[in-house]
Amino acid sequence: MINNIIGRRFIIMKKIYILLVAFLIITFGKHVQADGIYPDYLNDDSNYPIVYGHMGTGFYLDKSSIVIKENNKNNGNVIFAENIVCIDIDKNNEITNIYTVWYKKPSQRTVFNIAYVSNDGINWHDFHIDDTHGYNMTTRNSFLLGWKAIFYYDWPS
Repeated sequence: MINNIIGRRFIIMKKIYILLVAFLIITFGKHVQADGIYPDYLNDDSNYPIVYGHMGTGFYLDKSSIVIKENNKNNGNVIFAENIVCIDIDKNNEITNIYTVWYKKPSQRTVFNIAYVSNDGINWHDFHIDDTHGYNMTTRNSFLLGWKAIFYYDWPS
């Protein structure tokens, strides 16, 4: 009788273990695969590098759209604008949105890792260039890619 109880408990524990392993594979296995679904360049065009991808939406920088609004050698301020192209991976990379984003980087002498972002060039919001949380990745990465396209060197970290 005791062997029968132990045998049933073992079978129940084995089923729970198998379900747990299957759940973990399904949950975390999908995230590992998701990293590779966004092409490095939109339509293999190096003019459109990947900025960030999340939940089936890819964000790409249109490097040909970058416009320098200010590059003041006296005070060190830099202002530039660029277009971001959004695609839907599930719809065969269909373009779902194109929007312009503005960046302002005050002199590095005043604040090193803070820049400003705007959707209209009038209302500015600060962001930390070194913040790699998901909510900041599109802003951060498009700033860094734009900076490199303009000045031909990476932002100093």
